Amino acid sequence: MIAPGSKKIKPTMIMYIRTILLVVSYFLMGVGGEIVGSTMGILAHNTHVTFNGMATALALRSIGSLLGNVFCGIFQKITKSYSDLLLTVAFIFLGLIGAITPFIKSFMLLNIAFFFHGTAGSFASMGGTSLIFKIWGSRAGTPLSMTHFGYGCGAIFINLFVRPFLSNKNVHSNLNVSKQFNSTLSRSVSIPIDADIRIPYLTIGVLCFIICIGHFIFFIQEQKDKRNKTEIQQVNYTPVTTIPSKTETQYDKTKVSQYSPVICGHGYFGYGLSLSLVFIVYMFFLLGTEQTFAKFYFSYLKFDKFHISTDAASWATILFWISFSSGRLIGAIACIFIPVSICLIGLWCGGLLLVIMWIIYVWILGLTTTSLFVLGSFTGLIIGPALPLSFAWINQKLNVIPSLLAALLFGSGVGSLTLQKIGGFIMDYDPNHFPTILITCVTLTIMLYMISNIIIFVHQRNLKNLKHPVNNDASLTIDKVDEEEKQQTTDLLQAVSEI
Repeated sequence: MIAPGSKKIKPTMIMYIRTILLVVSYFLMGVGGEIVGSTMGILAHNTHVTFNGMATALALRSIGSLLGNVFCGIFQKITKSYSDLLLTVAFIFLGLIGAITPFIKSFMLLNIAFFFHGTAGSFASMGGTSLIFKIWGSRAGTPLSMTHFGYGCGAIFINLFVRPFLSNKNVHSNLNVSKQFNSTLSRSVSIPIDADIRIPYLTIGVLCFIICIGHFIFFIQEQKDKRNKTEIQQVNYTPVTTIPSKTETQYDKTKVSQYSPVICGHGYFGYGLSLSLVFIVYMFFLLGTEQTFAKFYFSYLKFDKFHISTDAASWATILFWISFSSGRLIGAIACIFIPVSICLIGLWCGGLLLVIMWIIYVWILGLTTTSLFVLGSFTGLIIGPALPLSFAWINQKLNVIPSLLAALLFGSGVGSLTLQKIGGFIMDYDPNHFPTILITCVTLTIMLYMISNIIIFVHQRNLKNLKHPVNNDASLTIDKVDEEEKQQTTDLLQAVSEI
């Protein structure tokens, strides 16, 4: 006999177990993605390239991510229905690539490995984000922040774990520059050598293989549930949104593409298209800034004019990731009590303060070891929660179907590709201008955030002025264009509200 109420408890437990598994998955994504920051100089030394060469490898990783996002966007039914399978495949590749990376001595092979790492990472990101939205709907703010908090924790862990394997014996990487370029460059950055990074990378490989087993188990269970028609009955579910949709408006399903901005804009083409485009560019600068600063911060600290040891630079990087993760944890908790829109307003006010502080120290007072540690930590605190909070906010303002999610991640990938390439070029030619990337991109991100709020405000005002927003000529409601996008279990939501 099943005790009364067990039907509610069981799906609730599954929700939390799957969310915890995703937190651990993002933890490993942080481990695998951010080990490059601390070991970039060693990988460059092993493959006989400069930081600009490593930026090319990172750009190829972003290209792989872009292609993965395009695949998931085109085959959105696969993304939506087989999220756990995507995660399983992704972590198999992430584990394999992580295990072989320290043994690579050819720059071409390193580029290939980074490319497939980016593709696998995009599958993991698309599968994980889609799964969070599927499980939690409009209440995804806190779970999404917690999964991304796992990414930051992974970055902290790997920087702590890799420290004992880094040597304090340094070599000036401009020696490598002179091999590749017949020009005199002003840059002089020291990198650690004689470091054995095989153990950290092999550890990443083993952990990724282990986590893929968990996702595969959920995939098998989900397929069995579909075949056996489990106890949880699916009912129509409309996500809570602050933007009214044309729930009474009739549409001919054959005339509305599943990729149309009409679906994203809750029935409003102009609103859906304009806001989607702004958000894509917004994500370009947001994730591009995060990835570029995180990847090159350690190398920037090793700029000779700061006279910072490898050990101190490693601790500064760890402090950055602690602040980064703390920001995401604060954002996750804040979302429980405060609307996401208010959280983002407070965050970008802090972002404006961050820009002002960097300008003062870079162009007026001058950077010191102490100021670099403080500014790096404050940067992590601001840019850390920005991504999950932004995704949660976008999910409230638009109907985030898989094709839109793929477009947002595509914009993020292009941003990472472009800004990391620029960052590598600057680190080779004049690291003094590295903070300028952060200052410029955070400023542009804030401006795009303001533009998106103007579009939302104008749309809401227009809705109030419309007396007859109903089109009586069509035949199907916009909410039924893709019924799978509107499905969620009432039992799950009731169980969550009770908890």
